[in-house]
Amino acid sequence: MNAPKSICIIDDDPIYQLITKKIIEKSQLFSQILSYKNGKVAIDSLKAIQSAEEFPDVILLDIDMPEMDGWAFMNELQRIDFGFGKK
Repeated sequence: MNAPKSICIIDDDPIYQLITKKIIEKSQLFSQILSYKNGKVAIDSLKAIQSAEEFPDVILLDIDMPEMDGWAFMNELQRIDFGFGKK
């Protein structure tokens, strides 16, 4: 199994996002860090992904957010047919 290359942070708190991003950068475990202020913005961005290689390997998700919370994000993510990874 390959090591994760990209991580996505979804949180409405800019301080938490900044601290989390700095910790991840310092760890040097991921080559790409995506961050979004809520689930809706994240879903809209993730829908534009064209291949499994571009999709984040890890998602850090806040549950309590405005507009679209973490639970709604997970429900929506499960409904989307990205069209890759299926045989």
